[in-house]
Amino acid sequence: MADGPQMPQQDLSSYSDPVYDRLEQVAHGLGRTWWLYVVAAVLAVVIALAMRSFFDRSPGAEAFRLLRNASTEGDEALVAFVDNEEIPAEYRVRAAIQAAQTDLTAGRVDAAVDLLERAGTLAGESEYRSQVLELTTSLSRAAALEDAGDTEQAMQLYEDVELRAGRDNPIQAILAGVGAVRCREARALAMAKDAGASTNEAESEAAIAQARELREQSIEQLRDLLDQPSPILSRYVRYNLLRLERLPPLSPIAPPPEPEPADVDSAADAATDTTDATTDAEATDAPVDQPADSDDATDAEQPADGEADDGA
Repeated sequence: MADGPQMPQQDLSSYSDPVYDRLEQVAHGLGRTWWLYVVAAVLAVVIALAMRSFFDRSPGAEAFRLLRNASTEGDEALVAFVDNEEIPAEYRVRAAIQAAQTDLTAGRVDAAVDLLERAGTLAGESEYRSQVLELTTSLSRAAALEDAGDTEQAMQLYEDVELRAGRDNPIQAILAGVGAVRCREARALAMAKDAGASTNEAESEAAIAQARELREQSIEQLRDLLDQPSPILSRYVRYNLLRLERLPPLSPIAPPPEPEPADVDSAADAATDTTDATTDAEATDAPVDQPADSDDATDAEQPADGEADDGA
């Protein structure tokens, strides 16, 4: 009796894994074309070294290296770097700003202002006109003028930077706005001092009213700057706004009283009294030889009665 249909038997000895077959093909391909991969790696290294050599020899890289060396050598090296006309202008601007900061720290305000004026000229002559570099130079110059006490010109520069910066450069706009507020507050305090020193009541009231108006303008300007995309800038503006709002109201500031001149006669009398007291003290401290009593001296000179009689 025949059984059911028979299934064809498979030859399991010829079974192969497709993944293994693919790996084997790749290995054979690498074995035949390994030299291509070696050549590609060598070419990549050569190209990288050539590009590095090219960028190291570029004027910008050389100028940056010289600027770094001048920064480590000191202020005189930075000034010489600024005077070197063969260096690109944008690097000379950075050196001038850095040297001006050193001068401001040392109290050489006039030298710092001169350097920053040169930096502004160089920023306009730069081949790569960078608005950020120009705004930074103007901010540094305004800060130097503020330190020099020229708050009027410094405030004009701050307001110009704030207008040019706009929304594209929020950091420079915030710094310029806060700087203008500082200058305006300094002018307000100066007006308050003028009001306190004035003997005319009408002039005093007008000066203090103008000073209060300047402070209100500063507060309004800071409130307008609060809307910033960066939370750090917003906090910086809010800090300055709170500091200004918490100041006491402006009022006439009286000038300090002048010291009374010393009385020449009283000073002479005091000097005489001091001299007399010193003389008395020296006389008291000096040793004095005390003479012997006159009675004792007389007794010592005259012989006793008994001795006189014996002699007779």
